[in-house]
Order: sequence, then C-alpha cells, then structure tokens
Amino acid sequence: YNNAGTEAYQYADDGTNKATFLCTVRDSSDGNDRVWRGNNLDATSSISVSKAAVPAWGTNLSFGAAIVFTDPTGKITGMTEYGQSEKLLWVFREGSVFAMVSDKPDEIPLREMRSAAEHTNGRVAMPHNVYLYFNFGDGLERYYNSLLDDIGPNRDEGLPTGRQGVISCLAGYPGRIFAGVDAVDGVSSLLCKRDGGEGGSGWCEIYRAPAAGQRLWDIQFQPIPGSTIDRLWV
Repeated sequence: YNNAGTEAYQYADDGTNKATFLCTVRDSSDGNDRVWRGNNLDATSSISVSKAAVPAWGTNLSFGAAIVFTDPTGKITGMTEYGQSEKLLWVFREGSVFAMVSDKPDEIPLREMRSAAEHTNGRVAMPHNVYLYFNFGDGLERYYNSLLDDIGPNRDEGLPTGRQGVISCLAGYPGRIFAGVDAVDGVSSLLCKRDGGEGGSGWCEIYRAPAAGQRLWDIQFQPIPGSTIDRLWV
C-alpha cells in the first residue's frame, strides 16, 4: 500500500466486520467500487449479503442493511462481478445462482439446478469474453443472457476412471480457458478449451499430475514482458 509516498505493508482492523466472502463490484451509478460481503451465518443467523462504499485508508467499512436469502437453495459458495452494460454481484449458492439487481436477489430462470444442489457448486467462477463460467457438479457451465450451456470435460465419454473430479480452478487467456480438475485420490489434470464453441468438445490436456493423490488447487498466468511465451503456474 502506498500511503503518502511510503511503500509498505500496512494493515488496519476493520472493527467488528466479518465476512466469509468478499467481492468488489463497480457501481454503474458513479463508476466507483463497492465492497460486497457474503455470510452464511450473519449476526441474525441468516444467509445474507451486504455492501459498503470504499472508505479512506484506515476507516472501517460501513455495510448497509443485510439482504437476506430466504429461499431453500443452500449456503453461499462463491461471489463474483459480472455483467455487460451494468456490472452486478453474482452470488453462487449450493443449489442456484443469483444476480443482485437493484440490491435484490434475482435467481436465474433455471429452477432445475435446485435438484442438483452440492456444496462444491459455484466455488469457482470466472467472467471471460461475454460469458460467465462456473463449476457445477463435476462439470463446467457457461452462462449468457439467460442461456446455460454445459461445456465441461465430463460430457460424452468424459474423463477416464481415476481422473474424474470437481473443477477446482479456472484461468482465462485470450481465446481460450483453462480448467483444473482436482481428482482428490486419483490423478488430477489441467485442461484447455477454445473460448466459445459448442458443447464439451475440444478439451485438451495440458498437464497431468505425476502421481495419484497430488491434488490440483490453483492455476495462474504470469505474463513475460518482451516475450511471446507466458508462464502458467500450477
């Protein structure tokens, strides 16, 4: 943090504020960021989100009233910013997905997702191109304009026995997406797919763990200035 010209790691206690999930979303009304928090057990034992304006350094966040979820779609599993003309907070829950429209939860019109509720659903989400990608079951969903496409590597014949698992991480790159499959006790792998396109075809294996039980947790690109070859850390 640069504080009056001094570069240093600096920290400030944010009072009694607590959050399980945090996400910044650019507000279209003034172009400034808002800090959203999500809790599965807030001060009133509810599942809720709330937001605060970004304050000056050292000043506690002042969250507005909690927006409580009262439907039976489970706990919050993740949050991200997504939108075209207007950026919104998207809240992933065990059995559904919600966009916060005018500070009210608007569930995507796909009620069938509720029948496949799982605590890992929506843990990984990534806006890429015009789409919103997120994990669901052992697959990958692509959402755009109320349309949801299943494009995961579990489609058709899927991955071989011993290499199947939940998608644990995503990374975007111009023209393609990368997905890490955490096979837990099996053999984890990193897969790549061309952005857009149809169905679940076109997944290529980029990396495979050398032994079973070596789990894949995260991936990250490192651009190398002046070089045509970037690094992908696994």
